[in-house]
Amino acid sequence: TVVAKHRSGERIAVVTHQMVIASIVCALRSVPLRQWRRHGVSNTGVVWIGRKERALVVLDGGPPPASV
Repeated sequence: TVVAKHRSGERIAVVTHQMVIASIVCALRSVPLRQWRRHGVSNTGVVWIGRKERALVVLDGGPPPASV
């Protein structure tokens, strides 16, 4: 996977189509794909996904500040 190829804490940008992102967001939130419009996935939008413990999660407030 993309995540497995990068170091822990490293930021990664993935650019793809709206429905691919909607599918990932719905899967991470354990909701049916038919509800994708309720989860803030817009055309040309940005969705932040991060790691919490060992799981990937949607970061509703955006990413944490980058460490220097």
